[in-house]
Amino acid sequence: MNRKQRRAAAKQGGAGARGPDAANVGPALLAEAARQHEAGRLAEAERLYRRLLADDPNRPDCLHLLGLVAHQTGRSEAALELIGRAIALNDTDPDFHNDIAGIYQSLGRFDRAVVHCRKALALDPRSAAARLNLARALHAQGDLPAALAEYQRVVEQQPGSFQGHYGLAVALYAQGNREEGMSHYRRVLELRPDHAEAHTDLGIALAARGRWDRAIAQYRAALAARPDSADALNALGEALMMTGELRPAIATAQRAVTLKPDFARAHANLAYFKAQACEWRNFDRVAAQVLALLRQETPDIPP
Repeated sequence: MNRKQRRAAAKQGGAGARGPDAANVGPALLAEAARQHEAGRLAEAERLYRRLLADDPNRPDCLHLLGLVAHQTGRSEAALELIGRAIALNDTDPDFHNDIAGIYQSLGRFDRAVVHCRKALALDPRSAAARLNLARALHAQGDLPAALAEYQRVVEQQPGSFQGHYGLAVALYAQGNREEGMSHYRRVLELRPDHAEAHTDLGIALAARGRWDRAIAQYRAALAARPDSADALNALGEALMMTGELRPAIATAQRAVTLKPDFARAHANLAYFKAQACEWRNFDRVAAQVLALLRQETPDIPP
């Protein structure tokens, strides 16, 4: 729940309220619900939103905020229904469209996300949040040129948006524009030094150039920020192997598969590292596990 939504909640507190005391109770109750929501006390926020809706079921503000709580508590389909009702009552609020777009995106329904992002931007062309959501949805659909254009607009509009620079870096690198992609990874880290994904991705880019020591430094920075990052651990294991540190590579790969048991590449690396160390104990089982995981990702692998 962002600041704009909290301000809107406070302003809209009495809208549509009914009953002899509603004019006094509505704004205060919605403001309290918003405070509980912001503080992360989602069950209490939900109770208060539902209390307001019991008085007036057609409050788009409460339906929207209750939908956000539903999404935050793992009930994304219910969230779509609630925010959809809010939009049916008021389709001119860009936040409603942007938030439902984010939920559609989390469910992999990128076509619907794009529709609502574009609606949000039609209502508020300066919404960097909606433009970032649109860029991410287009990126997920594989439309790199369109995604790049939107990421670029985000960082032009908000030069300090680390999310915009990160999305731009990933898209540029995927397009083959590696130098510029790396420059945006570095910009992310200037803005957000603890951004684990940017450290990991920059490390992978450096490793691709054979700059192993610098890559290792990036992976370690990623793990300092997020010790449970299986991606950073796997990449670190590969770099350690390439610099001749076989035993640390094995230990690092083992941590990666422990954290993420279905991580096929990490399992494959662990098997390879153990083979290089002539550790054959239970190797048949390890190899079979690697093949099983790889077949889940690529079903046409022969038996």
